[in-house]
Amino acid sequence: MIYTNERVEMRNAQILKAPVYEKSDTFAVELRKKKRRDEILTKRFHKKEDSSNEYFTNLSIEEMHCMIDQYSTLLCTTSQDLNTVHRILHQFRLFTCMNNAPLLKMISSGIIHYLKDYVSKNTPIELLIESTWIICNLATEAYPLVNELIENDYLEKMIDLIEINNDTIAENCIFFIGNVAGDSIENCEAVLNSDFFKKFEQYFTIKPMQSMNIIKTSLYTFYTISIKNLFIPATAAVTIFNFLSRVKNKINSISMHTEWLKTLCCLVSLTENYGQIFIEKRLLSRTFKYLFFNSIEIQCIVIRILGNMIVCSNRFIDMLNEQNFLDKFLQLITSPNKDIRKEVYWALSNMTAGTPQHVDIFVKHAICKLGLQGLIDNDLEIKINASWLYSNIGRKGIASNIYLLVEMGICEYLEEALHEKNSKIMVNLISLIQFTMISAISEEKPDFFSIFVQTGCYDALITAEYITEKNISSRIRNLLKELNKYYYYE
Repeated sequence: MIYTNERVEMRNAQILKAPVYEKSDTFAVELRKKKRRDEILTKRFHKKEDSSNEYFTNLSIEEMHCMIDQYSTLLCTTSQDLNTVHRILHQFRLFTCMNNAPLLKMISSGIIHYLKDYVSKNTPIELLIESTWIICNLATEAYPLVNELIENDYLEKMIDLIEINNDTIAENCIFFIGNVAGDSIENCEAVLNSDFFKKFEQYFTIKPMQSMNIIKTSLYTFYTISIKNLFIPATAAVTIFNFLSRVKNKINSISMHTEWLKTLCCLVSLTENYGQIFIEKRLLSRTFKYLFFNSIEIQCIVIRILGNMIVCSNRFIDMLNEQNFLDKFLQLITSPNKDIRKEVYWALSNMTAGTPQHVDIFVKHAICKLGLQGLIDNDLEIKINASWLYSNIGRKGIASNIYLLVEMGICEYLEEALHEKNSKIMVNLISLIQFTMISAISEEKPDFFSIFVQTGCYDALITAEYITEKNISSRIRNLLKELNKYYYYE
């Protein structure tokens, strides 16, 4: 907006003497330090075999169901020789690997009960490969099948079989655990309370050189467990951290990189102790290498990890500062991708919710001025995160830090941002203006009100009073009263 000299002169502010003025509790708004996690609740996969669909292509549904009944009848006959049993299990396994596997028909045939005789350490390896593969795929069926498998002791049986020195069996068992955990919160808790992590740690200790299939399957399972938003016990967390540390240089696909990082992201968000393990396993430097990876999703996950580290502890902010993370974020805060910008503003808002020292570091960095653009971004979520970022500076920073925002030109951005009707943004902007006003008084800056008027913020604030919700309008009126209290017109 353009103002005439006369209008500016009418609102030329002079400061009332206020030698000592501290932030009032009435201005206090809860600081936003927020964790970010994925909201995926269910993830289950078939362990497939390419030849299975080809094998049954010419069979009708009736023919397949007839075969399943025949095989089930044969399987329940204890006098069958091993070759016949192996042939039957192999056929069942091929059935479960189909795209539209007839799992419900297999269940109704009683296979869950018949397979119990072929899932133990005494079972020949060739039969175990088939039976564990079948069970793994049966666990992809929705509730209540997985519960039935657990009730028939398959969870304990499959966990025990991890000890067998066979990669395919171990892969099947680990895959099964992931399918069980992905079925429901209750079943994921059953996995967390089982001996799985102990057995898994022993398996990897004895056999540290694992195949890529085992690594991929283990990543899937740990990722599925971690995204359930449950608290992971310390012993389980250490096992997962150990695994992620061991395989960090072996993963070789985008999907594996993604699951590796997402699992880390969930773990470091749980407790400060897990953040410390993350540091001790030297995973921080490895994570930073992904910050400019050629994948938007991976970049966002890395920023989320760093943001979650900031949430956990102020001392982690110091560690990130040692890695010059603000220099790296400076390149990302203006990214053309809105998802990256959103994550950057969110992470930085957690930093400014830290200590006054952390606020001081941020304000004196070039990223502070560059980030003001977020207040008028086209994306609403970015605006919200940016409003948290700068309002936290008001809540946690010292007067000189806060008023420095005025010298950077924040009022020009506030004038446009105050037209936003979003309640979160408005509450944060009102708080920021309050704290800036207080800082201007403390720093004896008589030009603040003139700047506030000349940039159009004063008129925008008056307009906002009439377009926002009642409770916010009330806050704006109180803010205007505060402005009038400490300034008067010539």
